[in-house]
Amino acid sequence: WKRDPPCLNYLSSETRSMSSPPPFEITVKHGKDLYTVSLPPTATLADLRENLHSQTTIAPALQKIMFRGALKSEDDGKTLTELKLKPKSKLMLIGTKIQEVMNVTTALEKAKAQPALDELKDAKLADAEIFDPEDTAHKKVLEKGPPADATPGIENANDPIPRLGIQGVADKASSKIRLSFKANTSELSISSPSSTRSVGFGSISDIKDYEIPGHPGYRVVVLMLGTKGSKYYFYWFPVNYLRAFKRTILGFF
Repeated sequence: WKRDPPCLNYLSSETRSMSSPPPFEITVKHGKDLYTVSLPPTATLADLRENLHSQTTIAPALQKIMFRGALKSEDDGKTLTELKLKPKSKLMLIGTKIQEVMNVTTALEKAKAQPALDELKDAKLADAEIFDPEDTAHKKVLEKGPPADATPGIENANDPIPRLGIQGVADKASSKIRLSFKANTSELSISSPSSTRSVGFGSISDIKDYEIPGHPGYRVVVLMLGTKGSKYYFYWFPVNYLRAFKRTILGFF
């Protein structure tokens, strides 16, 4: 009988090499940077994109890879061999790194916010021109503290103006005054021990108020008169009457 030839249960090194082609290196340029990608020829364009993502942080969807023209997303399933890529092929990558995207986003957000910040800055500067607690004239009045008969100020309360008005308020000369309304003539009456002055609601263009450090129940109230920038200052105004005071004169709040 004839002896059967032995079974060849192994592959030659050459055959194994052919079944598992070795990876080859591709050079990819992005801006001034060069990246080396090592992939087998059976890898797909999608694999190449993922490799570049890990090296550059550029998301695959944001990558534009140039090799004899732009490689399209429709080609992501094709192998490097099918795309005619060879060892030492040179590609160009166009895309924005995640940090650059974040920087641009931050810059755009700042640009959008800048007008509001400028407006706030201008408002603060304007307020400082109206009332600066460090101004000598204001400090002189505030350092004396509330008058002995000042109406108690209550935080987080909105009370109607008392029938007899608001007493114990001080003017810029530190004189005690009483504020009351003349409903029939739409006037604010400012009474001191020596005189009384009436101001028509129509001549008051705005009413500003400012906190007094260390005295949360009181405000400095400033009447803005007409269009010439004239002002009338009231110190130690009880905060709980502020809303009703503004609503009565300005018609809102």
